[in-house]
Amino acid sequence: MRRLLLVVWLGLLTIGVGLLLGLLAGPGWAAFALLPPVLMAWGWVMLGRNWRSWRYAERADDLLISRGCCSARRPWCRTGACSSSR
Repeated sequence: MRRLLLVVWLGLLTIGVGLLLGLLAGPGWAAFALLPPVLMAWGWVMLGRNWRSWRYAERADDLLISRGCCSARRPWCRTGACSSSR
């Protein structure tokens, strides 16, 4: 869903900037419309990395985050059953 939003909004921005600059400032300035697709490619990769960095395990009433920026490795907890105090 986030990738779809990225492509839709930056695609519209690319078309808008290209048309606006192409009509008002000339075709040379319309080259700045290439910046949103570059941002789109970078954002696509970053969203993929963010998606892969999280792994969820849902149980009845709790959500266990096993990887990501909020989890921590605890060497004294080898089974992974230790709960976080955060």
